Amino acid sequence: MKFVFRITYDQPEAENELARVLSNLLTGDGEEVIFLCIGTDKNILDCLGPLVGTMLQEAVPEIPVYGTLDNPVHAKNLVPVLREINKNHPRAREVAVDACLGRPEEIGLIKLREGSLFPGKALNKALPAVGDISLTGTVAAYPQENKYRDLTSGSFAPVYHIARVITQGIRLALGRQL
Repeated sequence: MKFVFRITYDQPEAENELARVLSNLLTGDGEEVIFLCIGTDKNILDCLGPLVGTMLQEAVPEIPVYGTLDNPVHAKNLVPVLREINKNHPRAREVAVDACLGRPEEIGLIKLREGSLFPGKALNKALPAVGDISLTGTVAAYPQENKYRDLTSGSFAPVYHIARVITQGIRLALGRQL
């Protein structure tokens, strides 16, 4: 699937550009929008989703957010959370947020596209596809020689900066929808 938008967190106007594109994708018939922020608080490189979820709850408390640092959505609880979302928000537009891996030069890249994302794909986990819109941030490079244990630590700086830009972009996009 093709990405609608790509930008690094350190680009000038990254938040405003993300907001502009996301706002266009969210334009609809007043349908509810929910955010599913995937990851764990137990791994620095996989906490992008919960960090965005927490920041979103603080910035825009009136929107439904699933997946925060206090209540993360991860491989072990994803399916029950999806059932809860379908029950409580049956016709909502779902924006999924997750960390991803890429080439070393892609660290810091934020990607937005229409369509689902596949949580845990980099670790060969078989989880259901989620989201009508996908927002990912490249937080680390693919490990060399499939040494995925190398992904348990890394720099928190790109994770934080990506989360801040994504959160602000979403906040601005939602403001344009009101």
